[in-house]
Amino acid sequence: MIGVFLVVAIAISSSYGEHVYTRNQLKLRKVVPSSGTGVQPLGCDSSSVFQQWSREGPRLFINVPSSDGQGMVKMCLQVGLDDVLFTMPCNASEPLQNFTLATDPSVSMNGFLLKSLNGQCIAVQGCCDPGPLSLVDCSQCTNTGRSPDCFLNYSNSSGTLKTIVSGLCFDGGTPLPPRGCMQPGSTKTLPFCNTKLSNAARATDLVSRMTLVEKVTGVLSMIMVPLYFLNGTKVNYNLRQTSGVPRLGVPPIKYNEALHGIEALCLSSGKCPTMFPETIGMAASFNSTLWQAVGNSLGHEGRALYNAGLDAGSFWAPDVNPFRDPRYGRGMETAGEDAYVNARYAQSYVTAIQGSKGGADAGSLLSSTACKHILLYDSQTPYPSAHSVNVSIRDLNDYYLKPWTQGCAPASAASMMCSYGAFNGVPDCANKEMLADKLKKMWPGFIVSDCDAVAGVYSSHKFAPNATSGVAAAINAGVDLDCGPTYLDYLVPAVEEGLVEEATVTAAAIRVLTAQFAIGFFDNESEFSNITLNEVGSQAHIDLAREASQQSITLLKNNGLLPLNKGSKVAFIGPHANSTIDLLGNYAMFDNKRVLQNSPLMAAQRRSLQISYAPGCSSLQCNTSDFSAAIDAAREASAAVVFLGISDDFEGEGRDRKSLELPGQQVELALAIIAAQPQTAVVVIHGGMVILDDLVYGKNDSASANSILSAFYPGQEGGEAIVDILFGNVHPTGKLPYTWYKRGFEMERGAMDNQDLRSDQGITYRYYKGKPLFPFGWGLTYNSFEFSWHQEPPKTITISELNEKGLELHVDVSSKLGGQTTLLTFAIYESDECPTRSLVAFDRVVVPPASSATSIQNVQGNEFKCVDNSGKAFIPVGMLKLSSGDLNNPVTFTITIKD
Repeated sequence: MIGVFLVVAIAISSSYGEHVYTRNQLKLRKVVPSSGTGVQPLGCDSSSVFQQWSREGPRLFINVPSSDGQGMVKMCLQVGLDDVLFTMPCNASEPLQNFTLATDPSVSMNGFLLKSLNGQCIAVQGCCDPGPLSLVDCSQCTNTGRSPDCFLNYSNSSGTLKTIVSGLCFDGGTPLPPRGCMQPGSTKTLPFCNTKLSNAARATDLVSRMTLVEKVTGVLSMIMVPLYFLNGTKVNYNLRQTSGVPRLGVPPIKYNEALHGIEALCLSSGKCPTMFPETIGMAASFNSTLWQAVGNSLGHEGRALYNAGLDAGSFWAPDVNPFRDPRYGRGMETAGEDAYVNARYAQSYVTAIQGSKGGADAGSLLSSTACKHILLYDSQTPYPSAHSVNVSIRDLNDYYLKPWTQGCAPASAASMMCSYGAFNGVPDCANKEMLADKLKKMWPGFIVSDCDAVAGVYSSHKFAPNATSGVAAAINAGVDLDCGPTYLDYLVPAVEEGLVEEATVTAAAIRVLTAQFAIGFFDNESEFSNITLNEVGSQAHIDLAREASQQSITLLKNNGLLPLNKGSKVAFIGPHANSTIDLLGNYAMFDNKRVLQNSPLMAAQRRSLQISYAPGCSSLQCNTSDFSAAIDAAREASAAVVFLGISDDFEGEGRDRKSLELPGQQVELALAIIAAQPQTAVVVIHGGMVILDDLVYGKNDSASANSILSAFYPGQEGGEAIVDILFGNVHPTGKLPYTWYKRGFEMERGAMDNQDLRSDQGITYRYYKGKPLFPFGWGLTYNSFEFSWHQEPPKTITISELNEKGLELHVDVSSKLGGQTTLLTFAIYESDECPTRSLVAFDRVVVPPASSATSIQNVQGNEFKCVDNSGKAFIPVGMLKLSSGDLNNPVTFTITIKD
């Protein structure tokens, strides 16, 4: 989805009085500034000049002194999409000034402050697409025609409004009301409050009592949630919410993000939601047990925040779009290029964070999830809404659909999210064949749109002639919940015009509310309601985040330098040596105090290691001005570590990469350090791959790096984990979850939206015909392991036996030193209708020193299937080679498959 932002409304002193509108209650609230309290609900005055907002870059209005000092002038603060507004102290002598969020240069963000009368300021932080921020004349701020967005901005826990600064009110609406079935009144006796009924039955009864307008505004449409405070704690950083149905005791229903950490601000206690490694890093562990542990931790932290009224209980994660092309900016959010791995990750994550293998109607959920994004969302040009591609039925069934049909659906994800894109001429959020006719027939959850993707059905893709028809196409295709205002504005007219049956709206509302009953939204009688804020940022979760980071780090090359000698002097060099928030990746909270203390340099210095520091580059856009000091530091040390890479400024939502090269002169810096100090290791911080040819092989006659580590985006404990690996406290065990191509891949592959997996040189390890820099599954360690068959597989097997029982593989793993290792098992095909090879199983084992352990892998018959040109799956008859273990030293066996 598009990153969301906080909206601060301005209460303006004028002849009209002080007014703040709140769309989610559809009321005008009047602030009584003399006492700072007293909230009087009034009818919403749609004619007021202050009710002028646009969801596509809100225009904020404020009275400021005129330049001649003779009065007040009404001005507008233009705020770009994804900007964040908040208050902070400022220099009252300047009406506008730059600010930074921290003194640490690595985490500073520039913006502007708008002075208030008492020395407080409105700060505007640019997030994803900040653009220039300034005060402009109101005549330049025009209404775009969208329905007004009215937000009420500050309430304390007792429900009163406070004027924190003159003319300004802060916070996001009324305090959290009691859950619907916990409120006093007649609703407690109604069937939907009967906890003995199933979740679906309760939802059905509740929806039967709603009007059409209440179903649409209260359940099926979302708006952005502004910042508010509860008992001194900031909450609602990145939320969307419905309006709720106050008449029936239904409060607004909120949704948030949890890709690798709950997107919520730190608590007033100082504890912060745990930020685990970005998903692409966790995928490199190939450890489903770890994935389950992380999902369980996120489920508990999300639930704790939900129980305390500080966050949603519903989260949009995981992202299961296979990372097909390394230029895709959001590939870091996924479990890599293999569809089978993405399916396994979805199963582990969803069942763990939901706390149940059943769906929303099977009982209580710890939290609810939304797998995203249906379906071919693996490129973003143009962004966000007009991306359209063509795909064959063969590739669709063989690759793109697998995470959904073999991952999210079997795991009973509460919901799935359709994307901005389109394939084969049909927008994803209007694709009835995919949504209603396929996915919903194998899975009982609801479908939510990516934010404003429903609007794209008609506005960008031109699939429908107007907004009303576009809304009808979406809900009739199976989109139950609209993340955006489009259902809010046009779904009721679509019903009135006969384009949508009210029964379709009713069914959608029942599906959405069934998931809310499952998390205890109405009565707080869930088995998980006793989870407290002690779970948030707990020591157990911090330790797990460090372990996850350790398991994600992948050793790409080692000529004997690593692990480093703890007694030697080591120079830390490069723009990422002291990085903090850049270790998080995207969809993360940058106020996380753990990560601000956990750069690799900080982690090393805490251990009293002999570390010198000379960055060589002041930023990732590296130039040569500071190379000399870094070269001197490398020469004076026994070894050097150069920290290179990118950040979510270079890849991310809306940011596909045209070039895979490292930015600026980073490679030149590394080569200069290698020339001065041959004992040099390189650590790369990244999501998608970057070109490393010159560091692996050398450039012209220059030497190459002795060792190279891929750290991905290792999360809040990333600095500690990197130092653990560098100095041998922990051995690296990560394996690459994607193919690492050589320079020239972009030209070789051509257009990024070429979805044909087999065309030209092919793409992904299953079809690529070239020789990559590092293959899928590559990863070295400081230890050595031997693999052998504990018992050999059968020499022959029939297709029916494979379909009924699958194939059980027993592999022994031995090691003199012992430790952990990951076995990857591939099927290697002879048939031209099949991929060259395909991952069919993986397993992580712990081997005692001077001993062995046995890996038992149960491979389902489905995993051996290929897909023909008609889209039909089949198990090929003939010879099939199995390879299990490490890429460098696997054990193999050939079986014959018979009819």
